Amino acid sequence: MNIESPVFVFLGKWTVLLALGWTAHGLLRSRDARWRLILWRSVLCLGLALPLLAFFPLPAFQFPVDKVARMVSDTITLPASVWPAPVLPESAPTASHPAPALPEVRELQHPSLLQALQDQWAYFFSTLSWSDILVAIWVGGALWGAIRLLRLVGQLSALRRAAVPANPAVRELTAEVLRRSHISRAVPVLVSDSAASPFAFGIFRPAIMLPAKMAQSLSSEEMAALLGHEAAHLRRRDLWWCVGWRWMKAIFWFHPLIWKLPGPQPGV
Repeated sequence: MNIESPVFVFLGKWTVLLALGWTAHGLLRSRDARWRLILWRSVLCLGLALPLLAFFPLPAFQFPVDKVARMVSDTITLPASVWPAPVLPESAPTASHPAPALPEVRELQHPSLLQALQDQWAYFFSTLSWSDILVAIWVGGALWGAIRLLRLVGQLSALRRAAVPANPAVRELTAEVLRRSHISRAVPVLVSDSAASPFAFGIFRPAIMLPAKMAQSLSSEEMAALLGHEAAHLRRRDLWWCVGWRWMKAIFWFHPLIWKLPGPQPGV
C-alpha cells in the first residue's frame, strides 16, 4: 500500500480539515449558533475544493500531509510477509530454470463446471491487492449510502403526493410569513397524517409539511412561529447545505469525524 498515493494524501488533508473544524466548534460552543453554522459550511466548501487545490495550489491552504507521507514511507518498511511482492513471470525459460509444465487441456475430456468456477475465483482473488480490497469496501459503503439517500427522496415524493393542501387560513398566514422573511417564491404548505413533525423539504420545489393533528390544534400565533422557523431554513438555503452534507457523509461513511456533524436537518 503506497501511503504517498493521491488518495492517501487527500484523506489526510480531509482529516486535518475535519479535526480543525471540530476544534473550532468546541471553541465556539458558548457563542452564537450562527458562527458554528458558518464554520461547518466553510468546512464543507473547503472539503469540496480540496481536489481542485492539487491543480491550483495555494500556499495558505496547503496541509503538509504529503510531506508526512513521504517521511513515513521513508522510515517505515513493512515486512514481506505482510505485503508480499508480486511475482513477475520470467522473460524466457533457461536451461537451469525450465518453464513449468502446463496441464494438458486435452486430457480433460469432461471438466467439472464447479471446479472451473473455483479455479476462476481463486485466480481472481490471487490477483487482488489490499488497495483493491479497501477500494471495493469503500465503493460498496458509498453505494449503500447513495441508495439510502435516493430511497429517502422517493419517500418524500410519495409523502408529497399523498398530502393535502392546508386550509385557506394557514395558506394566508404562510404568505404573510414568507413576505416578512423576504421570500418571493410561493411555498405550499401540505398536511399529512404520516408526518411526525413539521419540516421543510424540496430543493427545486420547496414545501412545508405539517402533521395533521398539529395543523388542527395550533393557534394562529403558534402556527406563525412554526412557519417562521421553517421559512428561516428556506431563506438561509439550509436545504442545499443539508443535501451537501448528507452526500458527503455517504461518500466518507468510514470517517469517524464526519459521523455526527452538527447542523440543521431539514428534509431533502
